[in-house]
Amino acid sequence: MQTLPPATEPAPTIHRPGDPVETAPAEPTEPKEFAPIRVDFEALLEKNPHVIGWIYAPDSPINYPIVQTENNSDYLRKALDGSYAHGGTVFLDYRCEGDFSDLNSIIYGHNLLDQTMFGTLERYKKQSHYDAHPTLYLLTPKGDYRVDLIAGLDVDADSVLYRTDHTTETYREFLREILRQSDFQTVFPTEDIPRTLTLSTCAYEYDDARYIVVGVLTPLDTP
Repeated sequence: MQTLPPATEPAPTIHRPGDPVETAPAEPTEPKEFAPIRVDFEALLEKNPHVIGWIYAPDSPINYPIVQTENNSDYLRKALDGSYAHGGTVFLDYRCEGDFSDLNSIIYGHNLLDQTMFGTLERYKKQSHYDAHPTLYLLTPKGDYRVDLIAGLDVDADSVLYRTDHTTETYREFLREILRQSDFQTVFPTEDIPRTLTLSTCAYEYDDARYIVVGVLTPLDTP
């Protein structure tokens, strides 16, 4: 005679060939985020070994390579191919690390009347422009970043905000100051900001004025 299992025990599950096998639901994963453009750095570096990155701002003329040399004058009036160019080339401050690993990296571009190069940066004086364009992108040979903007402000050409040898404390003071003076209010959380990118251009509010826009570097996925 067959003995039935006690009523308190679950009946054994019998799997027959071809039956679907139940598996635990997969843990939800964050959707991947990529830069909206791709850059062939291998080809660029063959043309010019000074290339270290690319800056891109959607819906604007800002879509340029970034170079770096041993000074901040080589590319003021020079194109990527070495020819004369009134607008020069966007460049990283020579004091900064070329992989953008500093607490704050600074890149420069001319403020041109035709709105090319960094001629549109001063639009961030208006809250409405920030609201519509809160994000830039930095692409490099080793990885890409979303640049979430947190401040835009006028500064003197010799402002302490241009320092590159930050300690933890001076970096915190830098963040406090740019947020205090910013022309727009950010929607990005500002409690914990590990690294920033500053875009700098000439301004004409007064002699030796500059306008800077600062954003937080957030690493993106690699395609």
